[in-house]
Amino acid sequence: MRKPRILKPGDGTSTGARQAQPGAAEDVVVVGAGAAGLTAAYFAAQAGAQVLVLERTREAGKKILMSGGSRCNILPLVADLDTDFFTESSRSALRAAFATWTLEGAKEWLEDDIGLALELEEANAKWFPASNSSRDVRDALVAACRRAGVQFRYDSSLEGLEQCSSSKSSRSSSSDDVGDNDGRNGDSSSNSSSRNSSSSGTEVGAAGDAGQIEIGGSRGANTGGKGKRKRVTGGGAERCDWVCRLAGGTGVRARTVVLATGGLSFPAVGTDGTGHRIVAKLGHSLAQPYAALTPLLGRHPGGEQLAGLTLPSVKLSAHRAAPAPAADDASGASGSGEGGGPGGGKKAKGKGGNKGGGGGASVAVAQRGGFLFTHKGYSGPAVLDLSHRAVVALERGETPPVIRANWTGDAPEDWDARLRQGGPALVATLLQRGGLKERLALALCSALGITGRTAAQLRKEERAALVSALTAYPLDLTGHEGYKKAEVTGGGVPLNQINCRTGESTVLPGLFLCGEIVDVFGRIGGFNFLWAWISGRAAGLGAAAAAAEAAAVTGAAAERLPVRGEP
Repeated sequence: MRKPRILKPGDGTSTGARQAQPGAAEDVVVVGAGAAGLTAAYFAAQAGAQVLVLERTREAGKKILMSGGSRCNILPLVADLDTDFFTESSRSALRAAFATWTLEGAKEWLEDDIGLALELEEANAKWFPASNSSRDVRDALVAACRRAGVQFRYDSSLEGLEQCSSSKSSRSSSSDDVGDNDGRNGDSSSNSSSRNSSSSGTEVGAAGDAGQIEIGGSRGANTGGKGKRKRVTGGGAERCDWVCRLAGGTGVRARTVVLATGGLSFPAVGTDGTGHRIVAKLGHSLAQPYAALTPLLGRHPGGEQLAGLTLPSVKLSAHRAAPAPAADDASGASGSGEGGGPGGGKKAKGKGGNKGGGGGASVAVAQRGGFLFTHKGYSGPAVLDLSHRAVVALERGETPPVIRANWTGDAPEDWDARLRQGGPALVATLLQRGGLKERLALALCSALGITGRTAAQLRKEERAALVSALTAYPLDLTGHEGYKKAEVTGGGVPLNQINCRTGESTVLPGLFLCGEIVDVFGRIGGFNFLWAWISGRAAGLGAAAAAAEAAAVTGAAAERLPVRGEP
């Protein structure tokens, strides 16, 4: 591992954060010091922005500290957008968001810039810090941000966001631009509100920067391409796009704001849906949030005696009949894509992988993984990866999908052959020889009424019922543990309301969103950290570029061109 780069403002190794001026607006205010927020702050500061992080609790990264059983599964070894991530939004928008960075790029950043030594857990294809300490991850991220010039303010709870009157008036002249941004995210060649930076200077621009309106032109992504555009600027004093209203009545002025407030999962760490409420009040719609990666409630085979039993490799599948096409849907498209499952919010049409929608797919299969019988039901990676499919149905008052367990992963014909050849052996003994733990083997026999029977004593229909219980056992579901135990939140701000390459809102230019507040989450295994790193980087770079342009405009006597609609 190469030594981490020590970033200091103006030392020549990095642009560094701009020094604060007394009474001036912050270039970038990042709300939330979780994984996505810290990433956004780091990259914004590295790009030269003056960055302030507002954190409502007394320390940064409290959820990081809890992750991976305090070991912090920081990245997966590989990632597949079609099977590892879930969204209500379009798959093309999801691909655009993940196209801004790579898994390997994120790994190199964590090792070389943040200074973390990583080790691969090959059996599970997961990257962990070599120290196996989530605290080391949190501390390294905070230290890297401080080296880059980021300032932190703790015990600072955001209560609301307000746009300054100057920016409101300028945007009101181009309110039709908001609709023009919809649908751009899926095509990397289309116009977008991303901004460019280069070593020779920063060329940026977007409708809605303080006191200016964009007139036509094209833009490139924040990783390349130079766009030509004309700008309309207002003269006079410094413009301020946003005021962050804090608990207690104080406010912080900012040219750009990055919302990295998280969702509603693990409320004990300070996540209570504040970000969702704020953006909804400002005009964003939301895919209805819901608890994801949360344990399920239900009765065990044979009663409660299985609590605490862990199984190393269970294959789960969720089965749900595809809904009939709506009468007014001439194309026959249903509310879910191929291979997908339910998410939150409105139904989404079209094809795709793990896309949300009310109906869900007929079959969805989780990766084989650990399974835990809890005192109240079921947990473990295999359960958590599929739990959102049951959660959404239950929250909507619908019949949840049937989640079936193949306890060992063996095919039905293999079990049938073992039982046929078992002769005088007790059925429970044969099940243990086939890989079942004793408690589960006895519970299944009890549930089927074959306790103490030998294989030779089984009738044909009893053997068939046992094979089904071994390979497709329907878990009894009565509910879920909700946000209190959920690892992430599903739903949130739709990707079609965000420029996926910069994280900027297409409804509220100058506002950037990343992490769990956005309608994306991944399965267990480091995938949600990957989304935090990628979306945080995009939002940080985008916000820094927007702030740089705002500073340049307000500091220069720019020629005033006719605003759209003026004579």
